[in-house]
Amino acid sequence: MPSPSKNEGAALTILSGRPASLHGSIIMVLGDPDTVLTRASAYSVLAILFQYPGDEVADLLFGGWAAGVLIGCAGSLAELGYESPKLFKELAEVLKRHSESELSSLREEYARLFISSQTKPACQPYSSAYLQVQSGQPSVKAFEVSDALRSWGLEISEEFGYSPEHLALELEFAAYLLERARSGILEGDPDEAEKAERDFFLLLTHMAEWVPRFSECVTREAQIELYEAAGKALKSFIEDEAKFAGIVRSR
Repeated sequence: MPSPSKNEGAALTILSGRPASLHGSIIMVLGDPDTVLTRASAYSVLAILFQYPGDEVADLLFGGWAAGVLIGCAGSLAELGYESPKLFKELAEVLKRHSESELSSLREEYARLFISSQTKPACQPYSSAYLQVQSGQPSVKAFEVSDALRSWGLEISEEFGYSPEHLALELEFAAYLLERARSGILEGDPDEAEKAERDFFLLLTHMAEWVPRFSECVTREAQIELYEAAGKALKSFIEDEAKFAGIVRSR
C-alpha cells in the first residue's frame, strides 16, 4: 500500500526526538504494525485534504498519490469492520475525476468554507469553535494538543500558518503518533511506546468530540463534490477510530 512521505504536505516540522517503540501490551490497543501503518496513512491523506490546496498539496491530491493511499487503506480497514472504506473509495474516485482546470474553483471553495476573511467561515476547522467551556474561551483540550506537540519536539511550520487546534494539524499529529508507535512495535522501547499510545488516545478522544460535527457542517455546506465527499469520509473514519479504541463521545 502506498505510504505518505514524512515531509510531503506535512503540517508539522520535527525539531528533535529519539526512535520510538512499543510495549507488547499496547498492540491490543493500536493493532499490529500493518494495521497501524494503514491508519496512519489514512490520517495523513485526510490531513492533506483539509489543508489549503496550494501547488504542493494539489500535486499530492490530484497526482494519484492520495487516491492510491485511500484505496489501499480501504481494504485493510474493511477487515477491521470499519464503515469508512466505502466512503474512502468514493472519495478516491472524486479525486481521480478532478482536473487541473478546477483548481481555481477548489481554492475559492476552500477559502469560503474554512477561511473567509470577510465573513465567518461556513465551517470553522478549529476545535475551539465546537468545544467551549465558557463564552469566548476554547476547550482546555485544545491547549493540550500544543503541549503534546512540544513534548515530541514538534512545532508548526511557518508555511502552515495556523494554530495547533486546526483540523489538518491534529490529523497530521495523529498520523505522526501512529508512525512512532509502529516503529516502536518493530524496535521495542516501552517508555516511548506508552507515551505514543497515551498521546494518540488523548488526541483521538479530543477529535471524537468535535470532528464529527465539523464534518457534518462540511457535508451540508460544501458546494464542490470533493469537500462533500471528504466531509463524509472524515466523519465516518473518526467514528470508526473512536469505536476501535473504545471511546464513547460525551455529547
